[in-house]
Amino acid sequence: MIFINNNSFSFREIAFVSAQKLSEKNLEIWEFEFWSFVAEWFNEKDFIKTKTSGSTGKPKTIFHKKKYCIASAEATCKFFNLQKGNTALLCLPISSIGAKMMFIRSLVFDLDLYVQKPNSQPLEKIKIDIDFAAMVPLQVLSTFENNIEKWQYIKTLIIGGGVVNNSLKNKIEIAGLNAFSTFGMTETISHIALNKIGENNNYNALENVFFTKNEDDCLVIEAKYLGIEKLETKDIINLKNHKTFEWLGRKDNAIESGGFKFLPEVLEQKISSLISVPFFISSLPNEKLNNEIVLIVNSKNRIISKEDLKTILDKYELPKQIFFLPKFKFLHSGKIDKKSSLALVKK
Repeated sequence: MIFINNNSFSFREIAFVSAQKLSEKNLEIWEFEFWSFVAEWFNEKDFIKTKTSGSTGKPKTIFHKKKYCIASAEATCKFFNLQKGNTALLCLPISSIGAKMMFIRSLVFDLDLYVQKPNSQPLEKIKIDIDFAAMVPLQVLSTFENNIEKWQYIKTLIIGGGVVNNSLKNKIEIAGLNAFSTFGMTETISHIALNKIGENNNYNALENVFFTKNEDDCLVIEAKYLGIEKLETKDIINLKNHKTFEWLGRKDNAIESGGFKFLPEVLEQKISSLISVPFFISSLPNEKLNNEIVLIVNSKNRIISKEDLKTILDKYELPKQIFFLPKFKFLHSGKIDKKSSLALVKK
């Protein structure tokens, strides 16, 4: 069953319902996009169309065969032992591969899917037990800040679309949530590895997924059941074995400053315990250093100083400047739009 806007529909009738819904003129954008994807899934084509988030470059359109989407759904449901009648929550924009896969998993395994309008507080209206939910870090953080009592309804949570920093991990551990950080991308049809928050920093492959690395220490993925032979990524890793790795950062985000190379993600993890609001590390041109490391914090108040950072970072890692922005720009996927947010600093 699908539950949306106080209405319920069986999966048997959902294709017919989608056509009916798309003919209505008063749909909100998120509803129109949801029913459009439902119609796409049930059309005669053997593929679906989705776009990358745009967080590491210009968004691009990717086509996935439906048979591989089903295989991905089966791998996830098998790992989490999801069964007919279990409940699932869809609270992500349906434009993302993560949201599309929540629908497909529910369809394939006959889960009861509760569809919510995507926003920063996805549990605000939840009053029933949810066996399986997927969120981005911003939604998880907002729930801790505004609806912390609602976590009692969530049995298993997966978090994707961004790094789960140490500060958020601590909140999750203290709350005793059964939560997993996911690793994946649009190209891999959602996640292909999981990290159980509270255990260690390693990502473990799903069944029939294998890892190697290239000469740049970037992850290479093999997942033939998804049609992936050798997918080279720009994710710098510490490879433990062919099924396990520790994620360090993105090669294309590396900052060259003063003759040294720094990964923003590594610095962000180091200081995350000091900052409870969204933030990121980036760089600005510097005549002497080529680039200087900067810290951008989502706050109207000066909540952290260089002196605070000196307790954790060495002198070469220390940001030359700290900027405080009352409002960050966010991508449709929920990730921080670092490029646009940095542009506000440059104004």
